[in-house]
Parts: sequence; C-alpha cells; structure tokens
Amino acid sequence: MKTGEVIKDLCNSCGPSVNYTVKNVLRRTDSEVFEGQFEVSWGDSYTVLQCNGCDAVKIKHNDWFSEDVEADGRPVVNTRYYPPTIFRKQPTWFRELDTEWHITKLMKEVYSALQNDCPSLAAMGVRAILEAIMIDKIGDQGSFTKNLKAFEIEGYISKIQLEILDKALELGHASIHRGFVPNNGQVVFSLDLTETIVHHLYLLKESASLAVKDIPPRGKSNA
Repeated sequence: MKTGEVIKDLCNSCGPSVNYTVKNVLRRTDSEVFEGQFEVSWGDSYTVLQCNGCDAVKIKHNDWFSEDVEADGRPVVNTRYYPPTIFRKQPTWFRELDTEWHITKLMKEVYSALQNDCPSLAAMGVRAILEAIMIDKIGDQGSFTKNLKAFEIEGYISKIQLEILDKALELGHASIHRGFVPNNGQVVFSLDLTETIVHHLYLLKESASLAVKDIPPRGKSNA
C-alpha cells in the first residue's frame, strides 16, 4: 500500500467493505546473524487509514518474522488494528440504559473484552453481570446456587431459562476456577442470554406499557 491509495476494509461505524484512504505508511525491518552462520529477519508496517464515509481513523499493524513461515516458505503476516475491530456491536436498546448503572458498566467491559480478544475475561464479566442482576432483583441469598434458585422461584426466569442460564454461568465458573478459555461462540451464547435478560427485566416492561397506553379498554366502543 502507498499514501493516497484507496482500499476496502471494515469500519466499526460504517460496516464491512467500505473505502479507506491510505494516509501514511511506515515500515521497519531488521535482521541479525547468529554464530556467523544463519540470519533471521523481522519487520513491521504501520498503515494509517481514514474511512471515506465517517472520517474515522485507524492504524493497521502488520508484523512478520522470517522463522514463522507458511507452507510455501513465505513469512506469516500477523495483522492487528488500533482501535480493534468490533467483534460484536452493542444492541440498539443499550443506549437506553443508565450510563452510570453498575450493570451498564459491566456490560461495556464485556463488549470491550470481546473486541480485544479476551474471551476468558468476557465470560467472567458475563457471570458478574448475571449475579448482579439476581442480587438486584431478589437480594443476596448467601450463595450463587441460592441466588439462582430464588431468581426462578420469584418468576424472573422460567425453568427452561434456568437450564440455559446455568450453562451460561458455567462458562464463567470454569474460566475463574478451572483455567478454561472459552471460544468466541461460547461467549456469544452467554452474552445473547445476558442481553435478553437485561432487555426483558429492565426495558421491555416499560416499552410494553408505552406501546399499549392508547389502546381503548375492552367493552368500550371507539364510536
């Protein structure tokens, strides 16, 4: 790539395959000879890109090492972006939550962990969010198991949801206590459930009330 060139890349705001203009390219290479017999080399390139849609700027960093090669002998090129590419966008209703609410802050940290390829931290964060929701609704019953059971008994979740919730929580338990590193698909599953619970318990009830407030009661005519 060279300065002024237009390329296709993903924009966190505009979406995939949008036009970017290359604003600058910086390259660095180096090498070293070991024991006077063999040479290894490495290099970096930093490309400053600006989105032609929203004007957002990001840096694409490529690096390679001569001893890390593909099957055909070419060096493996590792690519990172700053800021990182968004792995999962926040739901559209997220902006309706109180920005100072502790659960909102926890959810932001989970999205950030996913964006920065930290699935274990994301799984732990999901567990923390779910526990915070349970305590907010039914108080602290003294243990995680008791909180979960009381959450169901009080009607905040169904028996089927309880079984799913238990699986999502297990990801966090395993990450904290057993050194388990979940894949992105597993974290997305638990985050899907968490978003559903937050939306259902904190936003949907009010939205439903607003949606039906102008509907005339049964037994009365509109005439």
